[in-house]
Amino acid sequence: TDTAAAMGMLLPAVPFLALGDFLGSDYGTAGACYILCLYLAQTMRAKIVVTMAAMLLFYGLPSLPAPSPGNLVLLLSSLVSIAPMRFYQGKRGPTCKWAFYLAYPVHLLLLGCMRIFS
Repeated sequence: TDTAAAMGMLLPAVPFLALGDFLGSDYGTAGACYILCLYLAQTMRAKIVVTMAAMLLFYGLPSLPAPSPGNLVLLLSSLVSIAPMRFYQGKRGPTCKWAFYLAYPVHLLLLGCMRIFS
């Protein structure tokens, strides 16, 4: 079954997840689990999306009584990212080549404005 296959992939990863936490990697075990969930979402989309939402809430809720703005933005953007993953059907969407050419300079401009005006 899909669950058995997922567990077969997860169990060998556990020592590496712990090692990442021990070495102080960015996001620790939570980040590595999130990446593993993204990988598994290719075949078990509905179950993994629920697992990801639960994991985000588990790691994000303790910071909610007094969240820093960065933690709040990270939590909310992570939760918003779950919807497109849930409804993705494995097909390439319409292409809008010029939007990608504009996205990088526009986001740099916005970041520069935020730096100047904050």
